[in-house]
Formats: sequence, structure tokens, C-alpha cells
Amino acid sequence: MPYLLVVGAVVLLVLILAGGCGGGGRPPMPPNACCYEPAGVPVNTAYVCPKCGQRTLYPTGGDVSNVDAATCSAGMALQVGLPACRQIASGIRGFVVELDESEFCRNCSPNVKKPQLIAVVRGPGDAQPRRVKGIGQTDLRRLQEYLRDREKALAGMKRDSLGKPDPDQMNKLRGLLGREP
Repeated sequence: MPYLLVVGAVVLLVLILAGGCGGGGRPPMPPNACCYEPAGVPVNTAYVCPKCGQRTLYPTGGDVSNVDAATCSAGMALQVGLPACRQIASGIRGFVVELDESEFCRNCSPNVKKPQLIAVVRGPGDAQPRRVKGIGQTDLRRLQEYLRDREKALAGMKRDSLGKPDPDQMNKLRGLLGREP
């Protein structure tokens, strides 16, 4: 019996070295294997709407080094930015922050060409929640930091040429807070 195993191993080795197994000198890869070649970025990202269950495909592409749901392609936002936004929103204390993802669903929002994430925010004493469109990880982190340490959050904001906080960042924070920071 051991003799047959050795013979079988030698035959397999000869086939591999001779290129007889296909693949140019290496054994064929099993389905879904990525041990010989790196797996590529998926061509499409599927979004399944939590409201209606409809599946929408978005092309994936772009730079993944600084992904923010507010500034990158819809496919990349869904693949990387949206999960991060969900995690950050769930960790915000002092405000209730829910994410409205309905613009990413072609069934719920068929006329939306460039979907954006919407934060539905309710602070202490707010009668009605506010809806702030175009939210990303950076905005949610800024709100989280502001609620923990106001001075540190304001000091860490980008500044314009006069040394004032960036107006776009201030407007987004103002919208999330529902008041002046």
C-alpha cells in the first residue's frame, strides 16, 4: 500500500512539472480559491434594502485609502463607508442617531441619481428629529467627539486662511446638533 502512494505522488509530481495538469506548471485551482492569485475588488457591490428587501447593484471602484460614505462612489460607500457609519452611529451617546439608507435602494428611491446617506438625529429635548443629508464617517466621528469633548472637537477641525473652522464642517456639525456648536 505505501508503495502505491509513493508511485501516485511521483506521477502527480511529473504531471505538475510537465504542465500536464493545466495552469502552466501548477495544479488547477479549486473553485473560489485565491491562494495563487490575489482576489480582486468585486466589480459590483450589492445593497439589500432593510425596508423592502430589494437588491440593488452598484459598480465598485475608486480609492479605498480614505473612504467616506459622503464623498466616494456609491459602490465603495456601501462596501466600506456604510458599515463604518453604522458602527459609529451606534456608539454615539447623548443623541439618538439613526441612518436612513433608503436613497441606496432603487426600489424605494427610483429617481435618486447620486444616493447619499441621511442621518436622522434627535438630541435631548428635541421634539422632532432632524434629517441631515450627505453624512459620512467623518461627520459622525466629529459629532461623537463633540459630544465627548467640545473643545477638542472644535480645535481638531480644518481651518480656513483666517484661522476659523471650515464653514462646510461647521454647517454639517450645526445640522447634526440642531444648534450652534
